[in-house]
Amino acid sequence: MRGWRHEIPRDLAIAHAFLKHFGLHEWDVVAGVVFSAAKWVIFSCPIAAEDHDDGTEFHHVHVTRDRLTTALMVAGKVVVQSWPDEPDQPYGRCLFIAGPAR
Repeated sequence: MRGWRHEIPRDLAIAHAFLKHFGLHEWDVVAGVVFSAAKWVIFSCPIAAEDHDDGTEFHHVHVTRDRLTTALMVAGKVVVQSWPDEPDQPYGRCLFIAGPAR
């Protein structure tokens, strides 16, 4: 994903257990590539109350819902469904479907 370019429009991009393996120093860029790769995106992402990266060679990253929302907005996307759907619980492993912002 680092440096990947997508010239062909796609309907769906899937990134399961993928975004957690990039360091916080590059997460926004990598997430932006994934989120802008297609009209719709299905992905999983560990969510936490604070951004956290537990490694330097093999990352396990957790991001805040705010950071995730910002990365989606930059790519012109919004979350349309998430599991678990518990906005008052801002942490845990979540699955998301995101689509075009209206």
